[in-house]
Amino acid sequence: MAGGRMSLDSLGWKTNKRRGDCCCRENMIALRNIIIEMKPEYSANLYNNQPPKSCHVNDMDNRCPKCYHYKQARKFILYIHYLTLCFLFIV
Repeated sequence: MAGGRMSLDSLGWKTNKRRGDCCCRENMIALRNIIIEMKPEYSANLYNNQPPKSCHVNDMDNRCPKCYHYKQARKFILYIHYLTLCFLFIV
């Protein structure tokens, strides 16, 4: 998750969260035709980096510095699951 944090931090998300959202959306568009293997490390990192209970984990639009990285990683993992399910239905 450290590499992902550095990438997100380089986008300047603390001043402009929309920039990170646009980058995430562009990555998802670029990856839509690629099969991505869901590695156990992805789920483990997500579990180990959960924000405090005071953060609203299911409210993806409300992101504070404590939960921003977690929610961005969660979006990516949910997208991988979505792509995997789509591929299973096509085959």
